[in-house]
Amino acid sequence: MHELSLVESMMKELDLFLEKEGRPGLISIKVAIGRLSGVDPECFKFAYEAVVKDTEMEKVKLLIEEIPFEILCGDCTAKTKTDLPFMKCGKCGSKNVSLVSGREFMIREVELERSEQ
Repeated sequence: MHELSLVESMMKELDLFLEKEGRPGLISIKVAIGRLSGVDPECFKFAYEAVVKDTEMEKVKLLIEEIPFEILCGDCTAKTKTDLPFMKCGKCGSKNVSLVSGREFMIREVELERSEQ
C-alpha cells in the first residue's frame, strides 16, 4: 500500500512546515486527490489514521478533496468530466482532447490554531 509511504512523506513535510512557523497547533489538513493519481482516498485515510494514532497529530482532521477526471476539447474548447476509458469530448464527441485535471495529489491547505498574541 503506497498510501502509507505518501502519508509518512506528507507528515514529514508538515513537520518541517510547522517547525518553520514556530510549531503552531494544527487543526486540519486538506489533501486533493485526483481520480487518476493512483491514490485511493479510502486507503489514504486508513493509512493517515494508522500513522497519527497515539501521536500529537491524532486530533488533526484529515479532509480529502476528490478531483474529477476532466478533459479539454481541442475542437470545441468545452471542458467536460468523464471516466476512463472514454477520452472523448462530452459535448461534441471529438477525441482531440487533453487532460485538465485528475492527476493531482497535493496538500491543498492546512488550518492552524490562532496564536494568542
